[in-house]
Amino acid sequence: MSVLYIPKSEVSDITPLAKCTKLTQLYLMFSKIDNIAPLKNLNNLFNLHLDSNPFTDYSPIAGLTNIEEFGSRHSNIKNISFLSNWSKLKLLYLWDNDISDFSLISNLTNLKTLELSYNDINDSSLLINYPLLTQIYLDGNNISDISPLSDINSLQYLSIFGNHISDISPLSKLSNLGTLNADNQTISLNKISVGGGIVYSRK
Repeated sequence: MSVLYIPKSEVSDITPLAKCTKLTQLYLMFSKIDNIAPLKNLNNLFNLHLDSNPFTDYSPIAGLTNIEEFGSRHSNIKNISFLSNWSKLKLLYLWDNDISDFSLISNLTNLKTLELSYNDINDSSLLINYPLLTQIYLDGNNISDISPLSDINSLQYLSIFGNHISDISPLSKLSNLGTLNADNQTISLNKISVGGGIVYSRK
């Protein structure tokens, strides 16, 4: 067995998974798991989703350095240091957590998709560490300055809904940016040239 998908279950004890060392993709979302220690030796995993479970200790999976896609939405995560050695990580989904500092993963330069919507982020400067990003989701944070994004030339999709951003002119030189969502904040410019076209932002 290489793929296991068990969403929205009553599962709380995943001890039997410790023997499933051939797993490459594991989805255990919206369950009742209280301990992920049985996953610590599943070194073939490259896709892991653990959204909305009651456990709080992520340290057992810190050594799973082959993971390329990881998600743990709605999980009350504050400390993401367990990700710091996941150099192969390309897609990261951490929507609706309690993250304010993502400096500990600034070395993950292979990231292409970064989803940190609905956290407690106010500093976007660390985004310059991810030159390969094509999609960024930062909705519902406390960001006011997006000038660091101006050098992420690979960016194709940006969602910054519901922050405190008034100036989106730093995005004007992003020639690959095709979609921008900047709703629910007062933008000082009513239009801006982005990616060779015009993107309108509603107040």
